[in-house]
Amino acid sequence: AVPILEARAGAGMFTSLADFMTRTGVHQEVLDHLSAAGALDSFDELAVVREKAGVYSGSGSASGSDAGVDSGTVLADRRHLRWESGLRYRPRGEKKDGSRQLAFEMPVEQDMVALPEESGWDRMIGEYSATGVHPEGHLMMKVRPHLPKSVIRSDEVRNYANGDRISVAGLVIRRQKPNGKTVFITLEDEFGHSPLIIWPAVYQRFKLDIKEPLLLATGTISRREGTMNIVVETIKPIPESIPQYHSRDWG
Repeated sequence: AVPILEARAGAGMFTSLADFMTRTGVHQEVLDHLSAAGALDSFDELAVVREKAGVYSGSGSASGSDAGVDSGTVLADRRHLRWESGLRYRPRGEKKDGSRQLAFEMPVEQDMVALPEESGWDRMIGEYSATGVHPEGHLMMKVRPHLPKSVIRSDEVRNYANGDRISVAGLVIRRQKPNGKTVFITLEDEFGHSPLIIWPAVYQRFKLDIKEPLLLATGTISRREGTMNIVVETIKPIPESIPQYHSRDWG
């Protein structure tokens, strides 16, 4: 972030993706993360063209239909931005005195292609992968309609008594294994958190499954000394195709 802030402070706001890349010299991996997070949306010049032409997200495209985007919204095409950044990217050279040499801005318009429009699901997953959050809602809002009706919300867990058998689902935000045996997992859905305990024998059965980012767990409520946990009996990945999401593991 420091090179970006310094470049902006030194010569003013960035005027285009090419200007941003030339002045900051950030690596391609950083550009991809910034694009997925939406930080480069203002550089999508075609979004301005679409807005002037009255072509809005959700009007016959996937962007609005599955992302809950208002039909009067013009979304930046992040696939277009990633493609453009890939075409423009040139690693900075190093001069004999050790200073960094800026890459020259090159025309890329002739190499741009018409890419399939990014779906709202893909945009959401990109934001989760890059930042860990989705400003417009929680991933589970999209997943829940496809879950069995027996899966309850995290804010409903408190209504169940000790020993009751329940099923919950969510995004793994924390895994802990403090004593090297018992595993503690926290699942997050759109309503809150569900704390799970996985005893060693159960862990051995499902140790590969619990590495997945999105899980559905079934177990019994355990209430002891003012605490509440779900003692897991079975746990499995939710069968949704999503990229790897890194939870905070074993911390």
